[in-house]
Amino acid sequence: MKNLLKITSICLVFTLFSCGGSDAPQMNTKDGLEKIKTIANEKFGSDMEVYSMTIYSQEDLNSSLGLVTIKYIKDGKRFSRMYSEKTEHTEAKLQDEKADSDSFQKKMFLDKAQGKMKIGDIDTDKIIANIDKALTIMGDDVDTHQLRKYTLNVDPKTNAITCDFELHVTQKGEGTSIEGRNIVTNFYEANFEADAEGNVVMTD
Repeated sequence: MKNLLKITSICLVFTLFSCGGSDAPQMNTKDGLEKIKTIANEKFGSDMEVYSMTIYSQEDLNSSLGLVTIKYIKDGKRFSRMYSEKTEHTEAKLQDEKADSDSFQKKMFLDKAQGKMKIGDIDTDKIIANIDKALTIMGDDVDTHQLRKYTLNVDPKTNAITCDFELHVTQKGEGTSIEGRNIVTNFYEANFEADAEGNVVMTD
């Protein structure tokens, strides 16, 4: 795997207990991202203007949607709101909006939150393209990949959209082992950034 040494330092061993599947949209597929965009449009409004939006999976090694968080300016203050997807143990829920603490309402923080992106304008093709570029960077030894987190950030001056995201990948030949009643999988956490032009780089 290309750049293997760069990510073996954060190699994790995770124990997965037996559990059922999830009907939640898959964050690392085009169809799943389109469903997530539809959910965000319905829950927050397609014309909702945000300066940041993040999607999180439900757990490690699983791209099933868990949370969608948006950050935005309202009445001159910074707010956030979260939608949690239905899981086997919880119901779907749209949280009430919440103002940031007073410490983050100061001018220096407000100035960094002036970018505006409509949720309805999110380009899911670019998300998939960035994931594909990240996998290319990692090389041919990647066996499977899951998207753990993906954040869209809007530049406060130009409205250019950048992103950072985290992939969980397994390596060919390592596989999964069974220890007692547990399924143990070795995987690697890899973090990336992409600029507005779609140039993707691996980060520490």
